[in-house]
Amino acid sequence: MRGLLVAALLVGCTGKDTDTELDTDTDTDSDTISGDPIIAVAGERCALDERIGAVTVEHWGGDTASFTALIWDATDPWMGAPSLTNDHCAFHSFDVNSCGRCDAGTVCSVSGECVPERRTVKDFVLVVDQDGSQTEYTPTVDGYAYGQVATGSAMGFELRLGGRAIVMEPASVPSEPLGASLSATGDYDTPGALTASWTDPGDGTRISTVIPINHHAGGPTFTVCEAAASDEGFVADADMVNPLAVITGLEFQGLDHQHIAAAQVDGGCIEFALSRRVLVDVDFPR
Repeated sequence: MRGLLVAALLVGCTGKDTDTELDTDTDTDSDTISGDPIIAVAGERCALDERIGAVTVEHWGGDTASFTALIWDATDPWMGAPSLTNDHCAFHSFDVNSCGRCDAGTVCSVSGECVPERRTVKDFVLVVDQDGSQTEYTPTVDGYAYGQVATGSAMGFELRLGGRAIVMEPASVPSEPLGASLSATGDYDTPGALTASWTDPGDGTRISTVIPINHHAGGPTFTVCEAAASDEGFVADADMVNPLAVITGLEFQGLDHQHIAAAQVDGGCIEFALSRRVLVDVDFPR
């Protein structure tokens, strides 16, 4: 299961709709639905500092894929405006010592203030609709709802939360080959600019990656890149990459080939992603 950080990405949701209010109070009956469903906008993604939840399908090969759903009662206090940006990438940095010591029940925010911890919402139902069959999933004690789906057919999702239904209309896990490659201008410890390239599969998908800081350093410092598949590439500048390659070097985790959708709701944004992981090594010239 990937961490929440590597699921977070750059492009924002569409404008907030005043008819999409919901209450994520954990006492809400998730089976009682009112009003019209909120339809997630295909091709849109939640901004990092707006996202309160995600339904993510991850395919690593074979005939099945795993999915998870996780909802929070607030946005992530570690996520804010990027320090650096270009056409497709953004570098986010965070000083884990900026607050000093925070009291129990609070965490250090990106603004350098101790703020209340956010909590997972455990009163929701995720309905997976595939091949004419609907299956309901509810979260475990850690807040995750999860399961498996077949990758050979389209699937739709309905998230019942706070008395509303948030719907991603049916889509498939991408299957077309990309012929992807990734090259650097430096070495493992000082990579310089990273250039990703691929061939457009012509399916309206998105390509993304999140490059975390080396795990020995820890903390939410990372670079996120995203592009339309039709762009056939992106470049993460050297000053977005070199700060990540500390201690034992760069930890690039591959590309995600995705169908995405996002819904703006009261309190934030909920994202859906059907993702195929494309494992590609970095070509270092020296």
